[in-house]
Amino acid sequence: MDKQKKKNIIIIGGGRRGIAIIEALHEDEDLRIAGIADRNQDSSGMELAKKLGIPTARDFHDLLK
Repeated sequence: MDKQKKKNIIIIGGGRRGIAIIEALHEDEDLRIAGIADRNQDSSGMELAKKLGIPTARDFHDLLK
């Protein structure tokens, strides 16, 4: 990405569909996944986020700080 800042996004929901979203967006050079929120910290998407070093939270408000 040239001279533009990456756009930060937060994903809400880390279930099975969340995995597909994480995988697709993680590869996008114009975006940065700033965090993923899900009440279930053991969901498959949350586990993937932790492996990729993406911040996680139970409440998305915590990621906005």
